[in-house]
Amino acid sequence: MSAAAVLTRLKAAGVSITAANGQLKVKGPKAVLSDDVLNELRAIKGELLQILSAATPLDLDGIAERISSWLRAMDRLPKACGIEAHTLKTITSDFALGPWAYEAVRLGWSDADLFTLDGGLIAEMARRALHFRSVGEDTIALINGRGAYEEWGRRDTAGAVPWWEDARCVARLH
Repeated sequence: MSAAAVLTRLKAAGVSITAANGQLKVKGPKAVLSDDVLNELRAIKGELLQILSAATPLDLDGIAERISSWLRAMDRLPKACGIEAHTLKTITSDFALGPWAYEAVRLGWSDADLFTLDGGLIAEMARRALHFRSVGEDTIALINGRGAYEEWGRRDTAGAVPWWEDARCVARLH
């Protein structure tokens, strides 16, 4: 089971898990926090710390810096890139400069949730017409090219990288 799935399962059981100074803080009902569960958490501690660190709320400056980092990444890409990369670059820039990026970052959507080639929303938007309606903590409401409502839920993107760092895409850019 993935670390994200473990977090979801334990949250539903009333367990709170936070990260502070490289340590996990676990609070919840003793009946749920058996030795087996605690051992499971120890086994995936590194992944949990990574997920929880990415979910740490940012202040306004932190949000602005994260969005700026996306735009800097777009500026570093070669001008003469393939049509797929050009489309990803355009959609990424539009998203970063539009009204939805702030809310997505504020609500803890990771770069992998948004930009990974396998399961990221922006890569999906490059494949088909999708338009933002609202951004929530666990889902993004969209309108598709047919005018129908869709919800985009978070995917298990642990260990994934944004498309502009993915060797499958970057190799095609050069």
